Amino acid sequence: MRHHNSITRARFRLYQILEKIPVDYKKNIINLLRGKEIIINENDIFNAINSFLFLIPSAKNEKDVERKLENFEDLKILMKKLKTKKHTQKALNENLPAPAQLTIPDDVCHYDFNNPRVLTVREMARIQSFPDWFVFKSKTTTGGDARKYEVPQYTQVGNAVPPLLAYELGKLIKNTLNGLN
Repeated sequence: MRHHNSITRARFRLYQILEKIPVDYKKNIINLLRGKEIIINENDIFNAINSFLFLIPSAKNEKDVERKLENFEDLKILMKKLKTKKHTQKALNENLPAPAQLTIPDDVCHYDFNNPRVLTVREMARIQSFPDWFVFKSKTTTGGDARKYEVPQYTQVGNAVPPLLAYELGKLIKNTLNGLN
């Protein structure tokens, strides 16, 4: 498991909450997170989220605080703390099919409210239909110049054709070629 700082855990909790509210409110909260204007009434947005427990980033070496927000101003303050330039982050929704896996682990976080975190390489591989016995070689992640020489495990999973898809495509090609004879 990767370890995340307080702000990242709080941002992942926010993404988990966003998966539970209507899409219009979700879009407006993401706009707040990116420092943009919102187009829906503040009270309506607050009413959509006021039943959820948010993680409030802590000072260094302190335990994160989990609590409901008191008002829309609380949400605005939290969004300033969690502000990010990332555009694709989201949480999995346990009631929906998982999206195609990407090569950057921080783009998708787990849906478990008790453990806001990125997926492990193995979890991503399961979503892509890799069997558990399949071993990915290399470092889990790399950055900078190292990416020119190594392909990290997350990238291997994200760039791979899912094995079950490859199997079905292979059967289709075989049947097509056999039909031509």
